[in-house]
Parts: sequence; C-alpha cells; structure tokens
Amino acid sequence: MIVKYEKQATDQMLRDWRLAFEKLESVVKVIKPIELLSIDEATEGGKRDIWNAFHWTFKGLLQDYLESVDDCEIRTLEELIKFNEEHADQELPPSASNQAGLIRALNCNMTDNEYHEILRYARERCGRNGIDKVLEENDVDIIMGPGDGAMFTIAATAGYPSATLPLGYLEFNGRPFGLQIMAKAHQEALLIQAQSAWEATFPGRQPPPLEEIDPQMA
Repeated sequence: MIVKYEKQATDQMLRDWRLAFEKLESVVKVIKPIELLSIDEATEGGKRDIWNAFHWTFKGLLQDYLESVDDCEIRTLEELIKFNEEHADQELPPSASNQAGLIRALNCNMTDNEYHEILRYARERCGRNGIDKVLEENDVDIIMGPGDGAMFTIAATAGYPSATLPLGYLEFNGRPFGLQIMAKAHQEALLIQAQSAWEATFPGRQPPPLEEIDPQMA
C-alpha cells in the first residue's frame, strides 16, 4: 500500500486541533503544553520495543483463541497467513494489501528472559518515569494529543489506558479524525468522564457509511 501525503488534510487537522484546544480553555480548569518522551526514548533506540513482546505472545494467544472457535478451519497462525494468501482478493485488498504484522509474529523469536526484560523496561520507562512523571510534574490528570500521532504507543507500552475523542472529518476524503487522551494506570473511569464531557461540548460523531468505504480512508 502506498500512502500519499495530502497537505490539505494536514492543514485541516492542525487548524481544527488548534480550535479545539482554544475551546477547551473556556471549560477546562488547567490546560498547559507538556513534553512527553519520544518513541526512541521509550524503546531505548528500538532495542527494547514493546511490539516485539506482543509479536512473541501473539502466535500462542491466537492459537488458543482459534481452538475455542467451533467449526473453524484455521487453527494456527501459519494457516491464517496461508489462507490470506490464497484468498488475497478478499483478505488482502488494496487498502490493506499485506500481512506484515502476522509474518513478524510468525518469525519472532526470543527467550523468556528477553520478553520479561522488555516488559519491565517498558512499564518503568513509559509508566512511572514517563506518563506518571509528566502528570505529576505538571499537576494535571490527563494528557491529550493529536489522534493521528504516536502518543497511544506510549500508553500501550506502559500498559496504561487511552481513549479517542472524535473531532471532525477530512474534506479530502471524509476520513474521521480527532484527539487522543491518556491517564495513569487504572484511570479508565477518568477517561470515560473526559469523553462524556467532550461529547457534551463538541459536535456528535457521525457513523461512517459502511456500505461504501473509500480505500483511502482505511
């Protein structure tokens, strides 16, 4: 799949994100800019990438799930990859024309010690020394950022909750966009409260027309 940069779409998102923050300043007690650690810092330059740990566990978890499904002809990750290849016209459409993630999971190899060390580092670096530190030093409860950014990766790496806030639709192709929020561990209720307040402040989300999906929206 080839991803084409569209300046029109970027300009619209930047404009609407800015307007959203200006509107929030009238209804939220404290809004301030913060600096969160980067993906490079979160993974020690890619050496301790949490996604490698996910790939390592995916194969076994998928097999456990498939074995619980009645009348399922696919029982392993290998069989799933082969099925997708044999039915590429349906399973690998132009908007999602590869299964690189499945193949990475199939070929992933690490020891239990390596796996647990990645988890330990991820929780410490992105959790206690990342999200917690930023929230406490700035005396805020929630971190908010562009929905199209990589902020959710930091929350996922820490094992912390995150949520999305719908904002608008691209004039370019109708794709929805918005913002994302995250908080400390076990603060799902706080994020739901924030989503509820957002829903009362901003226009409601419009369900997409599922009968006809533009490949560029995928």
